[in-house]
Amino acid sequence: MCGFLVSIGTESLRIDPAIFSKALSLQIHRGPDDTRFSEFPNGRMGFNRLSIIDLSAKAHQPKKHGPITVVMNGEIYNHKELRESLKAKGSVFESSGDAEVLAALIHEVGIADACRQARGMWTMVAYDAGSGRWFVSRDRLGIKPLWMARVGKHLAFSSEIKSLIALFPELKVVNRKTLAGYLKDGHLDNSEETFFENIRSFPAGHYAELDQDLKLEAKVFWSLSADGNEKANPERLKSLMEETVALHMRSDVPVGLALSGGLDSTILAYFAKNNLDLQTYSVTPPETPDESQQINQTVKLWKLKHRYLPCEEFESLQWIDFLLQKMDQPFKAAQTLYQFAIRKQAATDGVKVFLVGDGADEVYGGYTKCVIPYLVDRIRGREWIEWLRAAWGFRTFSGVSWRALLLTSWKMAGRQDEKAVGLKDFLMHRLLLEPIPYYLRIEDGISMGVSLETRVPFLDHLLVENAMRCASVEFMRGGRNKVMLRNAMDSVLPEHVKKNPLKFQRPGSSKRIVFNVLWQEAEALFSEMLHQGKKIAPEISSKAFLEDREKGMNSSFWMRAFLALRWMKVWGV
Repeated sequence: MCGFLVSIGTESLRIDPAIFSKALSLQIHRGPDDTRFSEFPNGRMGFNRLSIIDLSAKAHQPKKHGPITVVMNGEIYNHKELRESLKAKGSVFESSGDAEVLAALIHEVGIADACRQARGMWTMVAYDAGSGRWFVSRDRLGIKPLWMARVGKHLAFSSEIKSLIALFPELKVVNRKTLAGYLKDGHLDNSEETFFENIRSFPAGHYAELDQDLKLEAKVFWSLSADGNEKANPERLKSLMEETVALHMRSDVPVGLALSGGLDSTILAYFAKNNLDLQTYSVTPPETPDESQQINQTVKLWKLKHRYLPCEEFESLQWIDFLLQKMDQPFKAAQTLYQFAIRKQAATDGVKVFLVGDGADEVYGGYTKCVIPYLVDRIRGREWIEWLRAAWGFRTFSGVSWRALLLTSWKMAGRQDEKAVGLKDFLMHRLLLEPIPYYLRIEDGISMGVSLETRVPFLDHLLVENAMRCASVEFMRGGRNKVMLRNAMDSVLPEHVKKNPLKFQRPGSSKRIVFNVLWQEAEALFSEMLHQGKKIAPEISSKAFLEDREKGMNSSFWMRAFLALRWMKVWGV
């Protein structure tokens, strides 16, 4: 995991190298282990390295193999297998790092097939000295960020927005459309637009080839289909899960894991527990359901090295401003502060690679919001027995009576609008539009801000494809969430996890933060906004805030308003 900055175009070499170097240095937290630069006839690369695979200088980037020079942020998990295949065709490698494998693969099969053969998370920019072309790509689900901007005759790419703005200060213009959507509905990262008007996100699952004219035409190398109708295969899924976690454990540095009391992180802990250096972490924030009983049972059962972390110190302006500066754009909920507490401690302990269970709910149907779409599918498929059986089974999980579930799903099945979707379309939306792209950006920010590489095994594309090939009924059959995952792991899951019918929510309370802990700071900020004439939304005022605080209403909106104004203050916009 690292950070890079690339400027392409005939005028790029006229940029003062000192300015380019300073712009790259703003993301040194992404890669404090080494910094290097490369120049080409029409462009410049800069790279900050966080050493994970092959810690030697031979694996430093920008990395050249044949005519291809590459900068890559992320990990190619199947780099060993790809290296052996390339060696059989005559490739000779200087390092055992994955960036060189990617460069060799591009040279051997081209950028499109290289992307298709790679299994991992990455963003990359590469230059081909033979053709003078540039290549750009981003992993299938956009696990790693890639920001881009066109300024005059320059086309620039970066792992962080702040470096683009340092290179081209005129880019520091607020995108009012994005800001409005964030304040009104909490929308974040559901399009290629950012909080800055002329900075965009390179699309996930795409690549581009750039000639001298620098025309950017992103092309798809991977897409996800929900058309599958197969029966679930528990043995196949368990084997694939084991293989996936093993690949995600590949590292030449210590590995950590975020452990909750739920299913997903417990599965990761099961497959990772034989790593003797594994360190697991948990938080139990105030006003959050206490998962410690389940966590303690897992820790005792598998003799894990574990620690709980205090997190109240992160409920402060100091750490809010730190995160807003590191991740360049706002977040929207208190959970980010507590998740950051874990990452910061892991990095302090010398951990460099961190596993999290993000994505499992979206891939396998874990949320209570999945219940109605699942029941709608049963109605449309005339699967009446399963409709009744599942509604009865969902009583405890959903917290809604089975009669209400039947009635709501019946009404929804008769609708023709976009809200009347079935389960797999619902999951696809969450994976590709909201909220997974947001979760991934936040995860990148809170981990890379302290030089930590986070990996998300449940978003491995083979696991995602395997799930989406299955019929809708396989996901929540009988009124249980994540049935495919539970059945596949039934023989190894602890009883205290299998018997728990409830879904633990992400820890933290925004209401606590904005109405109790930092309410005075929030009220002062809203007053200051009006005094300075920075009215970002008509409903925001210190008076309205205090009235809602008294009633305990609209805390999520006020948390977003508070964070938006802190972001504007931190960034001077």
